[in-house]
Amino acid sequence: MTVKVILLKSGEDVISDAKEILDEEQKGIVAYYLSNPYIMQLTSRVEDGEDEQPRTKFSVQYTHWAPLSKQRQFVIPADWVVTIYDPHDSIMKDYCDKHNITSEEESDAGSETAAA
Repeated sequence: MTVKVILLKSGEDVISDAKEILDEEQKGIVAYYLSNPYIMQLTSRVEDGEDEQPRTKFSVQYTHWAPLSKQRQFVIPADWVVTIYDPHDSIMKDYCDKHNITSEEESDAGSETAAA
């Protein structure tokens, strides 16, 4: 299992178990296989601070990516991906807790690929 955040051309930040799909002939990545993807949205609210200074509190809201779909696994063409990055530790913990993934599963799996 490799949990990553994928920024799509649509502007969505999607967290998912992500695997590369390789084209053996051209020796490149042609797509990504996503399992249990969620859109992440950063929200903020201003609260009164103890020293009369307002403080901004941030939180992350998760929404199923493609919420009307019966399936929870998707193939995304590589040209729809802007960038891929590792989630912050607290985001990783939230995602793993939601899917009953232990931290050992995440760290032991490394990078997994599938051939096209």
